[in-house]
Amino acid sequence: MVSDDGTGHNEHPPRPRLTFTLSVTGHRASRLTDLDILGERVRDVVDMLQHSVVNIDHGPWFTPEPANLRVMSALAEGADRIVADIAMAAGFNLDVVLPFAPDIYVEDFETPESRQAYAAFLAAAERTLVLPGVRDSSSRAYALAGEALVAQGTVLLAIWDGEPALGHGGTAEVVAHAIENGVPVIQVPIDPAEPVQLIWSSFARFATTTRDAALTAANDWHKVNVDAMLARLLLPPDDALERRDLNVFYRERERLYQWRIEYPMMLAITGTQKLARRVWQRSPYREATRGDWRAFRDAGAVLTRSNARALDSLEAAYSWADNLATHFAQALRSGHVVNFSVAALAVLVALVGLILPSAKVWLVIIELFLIVSVVLNTRAGHNGEWQRRWLDYRNLAERLRPMRSLKIFGVANPPRPPARKRSNSRRWLDWYVTAHWRAMGMPDGVIDSNQMHFLPHLVAEQELVSEIAYHRRNALRMRHLEHRLAQIGGYAFDATIVLCSIFPVAYLVMHGIQSEYTHLFVVLTAGLPAIGGATYALRTHGDYAGNAGRSTETADELDEIRAALLEPDVSLTRAGALTSAAARVMLVDLSEWRLTYEQRTLAIPG
Repeated sequence: MVSDDGTGHNEHPPRPRLTFTLSVTGHRASRLTDLDILGERVRDVVDMLQHSVVNIDHGPWFTPEPANLRVMSALAEGADRIVADIAMAAGFNLDVVLPFAPDIYVEDFETPESRQAYAAFLAAAERTLVLPGVRDSSSRAYALAGEALVAQGTVLLAIWDGEPALGHGGTAEVVAHAIENGVPVIQVPIDPAEPVQLIWSSFARFATTTRDAALTAANDWHKVNVDAMLARLLLPPDDALERRDLNVFYRERERLYQWRIEYPMMLAITGTQKLARRVWQRSPYREATRGDWRAFRDAGAVLTRSNARALDSLEAAYSWADNLATHFAQALRSGHVVNFSVAALAVLVALVGLILPSAKVWLVIIELFLIVSVVLNTRAGHNGEWQRRWLDYRNLAERLRPMRSLKIFGVANPPRPPARKRSNSRRWLDWYVTAHWRAMGMPDGVIDSNQMHFLPHLVAEQELVSEIAYHRRNALRMRHLEHRLAQIGGYAFDATIVLCSIFPVAYLVMHGIQSEYTHLFVVLTAGLPAIGGATYALRTHGDYAGNAGRSTETADELDEIRAALLEPDVSLTRAGALTSAAARVMLVDLSEWRLTYEQRTLAIPG
């Protein structure tokens, strides 16, 4: 059975489901006036969003299912319930985030009618996330709910008078948090005379990240701006090359056999790593990933069915990106090994003609074959886009993986790569990661004191331990490989120095012997530096020393974060922040790695 939603076997990488979540914040009922007019304005906003999302030309980028429309509310009296009620009537499914346990939060509502409405909303909710708030710190609990609304929402609808927050966790604070995290804000003022505004930093040429700056760039609420916002949020970048690359990814098939094993052979020859069967034959992708993810799933058995389905989708996407990246990494690295080693061998073959002049024709043919093989190898790498596919898919895999940990806290935001430009340019990788984050939806469950002990340990032991171990191993391997290649190159040049030192002595003392072996001397003194040059080129292109240094630094930083997660009484906010910090550490390492290898294209030595 072929599945596009990540829940079954896929013949191609999974597409995300088109998902749009409207988060709600706003004033309590006591501060709202002209409720009929306010309701009509909210209804116009919701209807326009619903129509635009449902009718967006999403082409082949998503699964064929209808758009998944969701509204996320904290169910406070006033704005939260007004928007939730109108959105549900328009076909949105309800997700509820509660700052306290349900039986504690109900104390916020004084009248039987309000409590009855609260219970009805809870019963209608598809997912409910209960945060570990306590009455003694109620403002912090409300602020935490606001963080969840921003982290899980596509757009924030704020029924807001535009004034600063009256306290911690107020509407203005939630709006500012959304702007800082690049989430569009639809402001419906409580004064009917003021227009509805669309506030989004990305409408500016250079992204703004403060509330005041974003407010100056606010746009009027009308269909042109709404469609532009939704197209930019929900669709891949409107760039022909980016969409072509996304289509290449969607057409990928499992590559279970790898014939380019020159790089693993070099590792084996240098004693860096044994030549295992997996270098030429791999398990089916989901099977290869399942063992790695099973420990995380088993440890997190308390996850609800809806969370498990979300994890299925994420695991499928990660599995494809990770295994494809491994395939193209080996192909490209093998291509470099072939080019530099064969180029050195071609020099040696040409020089052998001095010793075996009778075989000159055959040696020329062999040299021609070697040079042609370098050209064809280079052309195959370029036509197959080995470098781009390796860099893109590794980037994608390492951005998808942390999402499994970031999601479970509810208040953490999706991982964002370090900016390489000041402008807000986008790539298909950014879109694919964010689309899967939205499709996963809000986590469903209760985060109580027991969970607050369990979840940080889950991330520390099941997410970070394996990452730290990988970087430690990688640092050792890369240092060993760098050392061995440096040794080989050093021996080649040392031997050349010895031969060149012997030659003058032989010329003076044993002139006849020297004359007899002149051609052999030329072969060795020209061929050995060629071998040394090839090893140096491999070291330069592989950047093994730099790779080892980055892995060591990354492992050290992740180790510190792991220790912090294992401290007693870690709050939800701190646990989410530490997990986000771990994701940033890995993405900084990834960004530096990508910048290095973007400059090392597969090229003909010369």
